Amino acid sequence: MKSRRQDADTNYYVDRYETKYFALICAALLLCVLDAYLTLRILHFGGSELNPLMLFLIDRKPTLAMIAKYLGMAVSIVIILIHKNFIVFDRLKVRLFLYFIFIIYGLLVSYEAYVVLTYVKIAGPPV
Repeated sequence: MKSRRQDADTNYYVDRYETKYFALICAALLLCVLDAYLTLRILHFGGSELNPLMLFLIDRKPTLAMIAKYLGMAVSIVIILIHKNFIVFDRLKVRLFLYFIFIIYGLLVSYEAYVVLTYVKIAGPPV
């Protein structure tokens, strides 16, 4: 979407968003859920959580940890989407962060899936 004002080509808000951003956000949130599931599987097989906050939450109540992870991601993505037409650091378009999040989560989930599948092949399912 473009700005209705001709003098504002950056740093403006819109009230309608392109379908591609909806698809990108849905895919990123799906990857977030997969990341949470695969993290729990890895922990079940004896792995460890590297994020101290998530480790604290998982130790207390895994369901709460997964809800916090999802809500934190969802709120962050919405804030980024709202500011998608802004530029930070004098040249970086905020909308690029949506793609960055998707790519990072895609790589993370791919790695976690690899770890889970490799560990299950080697050690078999936990007893």
